[in-house]
Amino acid sequence: MLPVLFHAGPVSVYTYGFCVAAGVLLAVFLMRRKSGEQGWTADEVLDAVLYFTLAGFLGARIFYVVQQWNFYAKNPAEIIMFWEGGVVFYGGAIAGLLFLWIYSRYKKWHSLKLFDFFAPYIALAHAFGRIGCFLNGCC
Repeated sequence: MLPVLFHAGPVSVYTYGFCVAAGVLLAVFLMRRKSGEQGWTADEVLDAVLYFTLAGFLGARIFYVVQQWNFYAKNPAEIIMFWEGGVVFYGGAIAGLLFLWIYSRYKKWHSLKLFDFFAPYIALAHAFGRIGCFLNGCC
């Protein structure tokens, strides 16, 4: 297993985080290229992806904290310490999709069209994350 990809001075670059970031960046690159085919500008898609990603990470952390509530009830300061691990894909998917639905209503876009557009790119980014998870040794 390879939990730490490399060290740059005092900074450690973790394989899991690197893989997730690479997957998201690749998905963003591909989505921006395909956005015009759906009638959206590349910047509109970038905005949606940025907010979706933030909502997803927040939801992933909240889901984990809820699952481990016995620990976090006794250690509430550690709830915000996401860098110590503790995100759950299901929570991220739920929060991200809920955000997309709300965002589509706000922008007056067809929500199912937006879901269809995002679906393969979510799978792509998640696949990169799973590779990182495997290399981390936790799965």
